[in-house]
Amino acid sequence: MNYEKIEKIVNSEVPKIHKERLILECLAHDEHVIPDILRILQSERETKKELITDMNAELSRAHVYIYGRPESKTEAADPFNKPFVMAEIKKFYLKYKDYISHCFNFKFE
Repeated sequence: MNYEKIEKIVNSEVPKIHKERLILECLAHDEHVIPDILRILQSERETKKELITDMNAELSRAHVYIYGRPESKTEAADPFNKPFVMAEIKKFYLKYKDYISHCFNFKFE
């Protein structure tokens, strides 16, 4: 794929509708475009699969914490405590910040 040519088209002052046409023409003339697109799609599939696996793990961890945690003062000494769960959820959101967002109005840093 001719990334430089596509980048020039994207960064040009040409109207959007013409940019799309020029990019499609650039891709149509590239004899290696199909394998490149298939690699891009495979990468997206792998990212989505990893996202779903990690999301299920975090939701399961939160569920266990909420419904299975002890109701005593010794909870803070447990290795599976609130700070740990919160830190893991924060890492999850930071890892997938380009793919998902939470429904609250504050941002993780």
